[in-house]
Amino acid sequence: NQHVVDALKKLNIHTVEDKKKTRMELLDEINEGVVIFTAHGISEQAKQKALKKGLICVDASCTDVIETQRLVKEKIDEGYHVLYIGKKNHPEAEAVLAISDHVHLITSIDDLNLNLTEKLFVTNQTTMSILEIEKIIEQIEKKWPDAQIMREICNATSIRQKAVLDLKEKEIEMKREINTNKNHCYLHSPYINETSNIENDINEYLPSDEDRT
Repeated sequence: NQHVVDALKKLNIHTVEDKKKTRMELLDEINEGVVIFTAHGISEQAKQKALKKGLICVDASCTDVIETQRLVKEKIDEGYHVLYIGKKNHPEAEAVLAISDHVHLITSIDDLNLNLTEKLFVTNQTTMSILEIEKIIEQIEKKWPDAQIMREICNATSIRQKAVLDLKEKEIEMKREINTNKNHCYLHSPYINETSNIENDINEYLPSDEDRT
């Protein structure tokens, strides 16, 4: 959120972000002061690296993320392998993958080409698209019917995605009622362009095939 980033800068709080670098690598750019780990979560390895550098650490991890990490650790200790549905290089997934080599990142159905005979536990990145998760889980259940599955969508993400889907349903009803051969509805709102294609606007906020977060 650029507005938040700008506000933090005014308080002399700088955001360190690079999609090409891991959290461990980003810590190399911080040599003093306070480091605040974001709500996406952080690995134990990254925490220890920060402490060894003498940094003051503030862990702002979301409670839902912490709970997912706890579940993964618990299942690993019980002898399970974990199929973690998430996005490559996403900080939340990065932290979970650092827990054990027995955690396997599943970014799409194509990643299910695994020869696993161990007990399986399935969970996911808490900010994933609900629809995409269900598609992958459906295939997992076909291949490993005995797998334990725990869907972990954070409350804020769930509410936001449901609201968007509900709005899309309302749009469909509006199209049925409006006698026009165009797919445009003109709205007067400070939040939507005055001449706005509702379908395009909604799809902009729904996760795309290439980049769902």
